[in-house]
Amino acid sequence: MASRKPSELNLTLPVIRSSLNWNQAELARAAGLPPNAISDFERGNRAFSAEKLEELAGVVTDRPKFPPVDHLKIPPSSQP
Repeated sequence: MASRKPSELNLTLPVIRSSLNWNQAELARAAGLPPNAISDFERGNRAFSAEKLEELAGVVTDRPKFPPVDHLKIPPSSQP
């Protein structure tokens, strides 16, 4: 397969992966892709459909959501 010049998206995915502390295999598994798919995409050797890119975006943004600290009900500490 001939290499093409990686796009900005191809070059951004490793940065996103790194911020999640995921390797290529972990992201591929989470996205339901073959293990080499992320590597090929990051090098510019594979293109993903708009649908697959949307799925990838969902995988990397589907993080647990926690309420803001000011909304937590913390009981006042008892002071002697």
